[in-house]
This record gives sequence, C-alpha cells and structure tokens, in this order.
Amino acid sequence: WFKYAGGAWFVTLAVVSLTIDRGLYVMNEWWLASWATAVSNSINRFGVTFAPQEEGLSAQRDFVKVYGIILVASSIATFARSQIIIQGGARCSEKMFYDMTTRVVRAPMSYFETTPMGRILNRLTYDVEILDITLSQSMTMLIIATGWFVTGIVLQITILPWNVFVLVPILAIYWLLLLFYRKSATDLQRLDAVSRSPVQAILSEGMDGSSTIKAFGRIKFFEDQFKNTLDGNTSAMMNFLAAQRWLGVRFQIIGSFVVLFAGIFVVAYNGVLMIDTGLIAMLIIWSASFPLLLNFFSIGMAETEACMTSVERV
Repeated sequence: WFKYAGGAWFVTLAVVSLTIDRGLYVMNEWWLASWATAVSNSINRFGVTFAPQEEGLSAQRDFVKVYGIILVASSIATFARSQIIIQGGARCSEKMFYDMTTRVVRAPMSYFETTPMGRILNRLTYDVEILDITLSQSMTMLIIATGWFVTGIVLQITILPWNVFVLVPILAIYWLLLLFYRKSATDLQRLDAVSRSPVQAILSEGMDGSSTIKAFGRIKFFEDQFKNTLDGNTSAMMNFLAAQRWLGVRFQIIGSFVVLFAGIFVVAYNGVLMIDTGLIAMLIIWSASFPLLLNFFSIGMAETEACMTSVERV
C-alpha cells in the first residue's frame, strides 16, 4: 500500500506532517496548562514574560493571542496531514485498479472458463470499494492512531517518569493480546470476503436465468440456496465483530490501571515530584484517555490488516 501510495517520499511526508500535527496539539494543551498556572504569578514562555491574569484583560489578551496562533497552526497541520494521507490512498487505489483491469482484459479465454463469474464480479465491485473507501479510511485511522498512541506514551513518561514502570508491563500485555487477536481477525475478514463471492454468483445466476428457473419450478430451491449462502456470509461478519469487542473490553480493563497508578503517584508523591498543577491535569487527562488510545490503535491496525485481504485478492 505504501509503495503504491507514493513510496519513501509519501512515508516521509506522512511522518513529518503527523509529528507536527501531534506536536501542535500537545503544545495547545501545554499552553492551557501554563495559562492556568499564571493566576497570580508571571510566567516566561518562548522567551517572553506574560503578566499574571490578576492584572485584567490586558494580560488575558496576550494569552489569547498565543492560543489563537497555536490553534490556527494546528488546524493547518491537521488539514495538510489529512490531505497527504488521503491523496496517497487515492493514488494506491487508482494504480491497483488499473493493473487489475489490465490483467482481466488481457486474460485468455481459459481464465473466464475456469473462474466463476461471481469471483470476478467480487473483485471488480466489493474489493474495489474496499480499496477506494474502506482501506483509505482504515489506513488514515491507523496512522492517526499511531500518532496518538506514541504521543500519549511520550507525554506521560515526560511528565511523570515513574509511569514507565506501569506502562512497560501494560504495553507488554497489550501486545500479547493484539497478537492473539490478529491470528483470528485476518482470517475472519478473509472468510467474510470469500463467502461474499457465492452470494454474488447466485444472485447473478438467478437474475440471468430467472425465466428458466420459473419454467422448471425451481424458485424455492434457488431461494433456499441464496439464504444459506447469505447466512454463511453474515455469520463470518458477526464473528469478526464479536472478536473486536472481545479485544476492546480487555483493553479498557488494562488501560484503567494507567489512570489508577498515575493518580496514586501524583497524590502520594507530588511533594517529591513537584509537578505543576497544569501538568498534573494533562497527565490525568491523557492517562484517562489511554484505554481509548489502546482501543483506537488496535481497531485501526485490525481493520487495516483485514482490508489488506482485498489487496491480496486484487
């Protein structure tokens, strides 16, 4: 996917834009934390001294100006990052569709005589839709989730270095669960895609031969056959969704321990750590959202890997 999306220059642009985007997001929260601590004392940020908020609107305007600049820069970085990833997905889909169409058009007649028409239709309809829409969305979500995930870990360790003793075992358990889940998720998605071909084949045969089916009174037979294949396809998708929820529940449980230990460290040892109030608020917020980051990252990886089955078939 990365090769067809643009290769090394695409990966470089995506990483740089994502780093700038996440950095500005963290800077936005850091500035709010600094703003909250400058109630009665002046602070020095970016080589500039900002007056305490007690001095009135003149002091508040300086904070608002910097906050507005960071917001504008963050919006521009988010837009640039989204465009780079989406355009890369569009290039990948276009190149793969062109290659697939060229091979199908130039294929010998023996290929069409030995390959079911439903399988060919599935490649040109469902798999192309996955490439055009679902895979681009999943890859975008995975790249964004990776940025959030790395940012959350770095930020928590930077604010509270003791958190590394909690994050290391939790990340180890998280990785083991993810490896266990991946063994089933990809195959379940592959079963969904494979079981979709007979559904389209039977539907195509029924539409083309409807007059013959009615003439021989075989309507009930084709109805039962279609329902059975549709049930098989639906059961594969339901198992895939059940596996996602199985993973999500466990991530929420292990992620809650990050909030627990972060709160214990801050409450019990802040006399030694001497962390500012604003930074403590950032730590608690990011620790509380860490289960969501784990779930977001795992879903992005699982859905992207599942969509890669369409790339394999194309």
